[in-house]
Order: sequence, then C-alpha cells, then structure tokens
Amino acid sequence: MVLAVVLGVVLGTAIAVTRSRLLDWSARLTAYAVLGVPVFMLLVYLPLAAGQTVFGVTLPTLRPKTQGALAVAVSLLAGQLRFTRAAALEQRSRAFVKTLRAKGIGTAGMARHLLRNVAVPLVSLSIAELLGTLVLVIYVVETVLPVRGLGAVTLTAVKQADLPLVLGATLVVVVLGVSLSLLQDVLAGYLDPRIGT
Repeated sequence: MVLAVVLGVVLGTAIAVTRSRLLDWSARLTAYAVLGVPVFMLLVYLPLAAGQTVFGVTLPTLRPKTQGALAVAVSLLAGQLRFTRAAALEQRSRAFVKTLRAKGIGTAGMARHLLRNVAVPLVSLSIAELLGTLVLVIYVVETVLPVRGLGAVTLTAVKQADLPLVLGATLVVVVLGVSLSLLQDVLAGYLDPRIGT
C-alpha cells in the first residue's frame, strides 16, 4: 500500500511537471480504466493469465494473498495518480510557478515546490481514499479469494447473526478510521505550520 501511494504521487507529479500530452493521456486513461473495472475482475482473470507469455515474459502464478495485495495496490495507485496530477496541475498556474520558471528552475526543483504546496490536500485525499479502498476492497478480496481476514469473519458473523462479533468487527473499522483521521491532522500540522497553530 505504501509503495502504491508513493508511486502514485511520484507519477502524478511527474505527469504534471513534464507536460507531455502522450504521458498525460495514457496515465489518465489507464487510471480511469483501473478505477472503472471492478477489483474482483482482476482477481478472477489474474490466475487465468498465470503461465501465459506476454511480450516474451512468462507470468508467474501468484498466491491468493499476493493477488489480494496486488488488487489493493492497483486500486490505490490509480486514485493517487489522479489526485496528485489534478492537485499539481491546479498549482501550476499560480504566480510562484511562473516566478520559478523565470528563474530557470529545473524539473526536479519544480516538482519539489509543487509537492510542497499540494501536500496538505493530498494527505487529506490520500487518507480518505486509503480508508475507503481498504474497507471496500478487503471485503471483495476476501470474498473472491480464499483469504480469511476481517472481511470474511464479518460476513460469516452477519450470516450467523453473531451480533457481538459484527459490532466488534465494525468497531475495528471505526477505530482505524479515527486513527487515520488523527494521523491526517498531525501530518497536516507538520506539513503546514500555519495549520498547527
């Protein structure tokens, strides 16, 4: 998950800074395709592709937990790429960017300045996306794949009308949401000292 978030932020920033139309359109179409296709489709077709040769590379057979992690990572990567690209493009028309360009700053320096200015909204969107993706995708992944986890336990408890277990599993999701919200506030105060005051 961490790799997907970092890779999405880096790719989204690179797309906004380079201004390559081909890279921009291909990344946008790929992100929309990944977000538009349900995760269970990836989980169903991934095992069917195992052993097939694509561009001279034989695709390996993945374990169910690896398939689930890949499905969660792909969903997060697409969302992060979209959020970062949109936030960086919004900042690109501001006065400080024009000043930096007039001073002759390089692409890496421009990316650093853009990321510094989009960090707070990006953290807010990233944490909300992370929580939503985890809750929704985990239930789907554990239903489609033979993986026993919080989603499978919760669904079994619902089927058996085990109210204490349903409440306990729901409480885990609530505690996770509250903890991520607290983390979001702490990170926002760290990234922008004006918020901390």
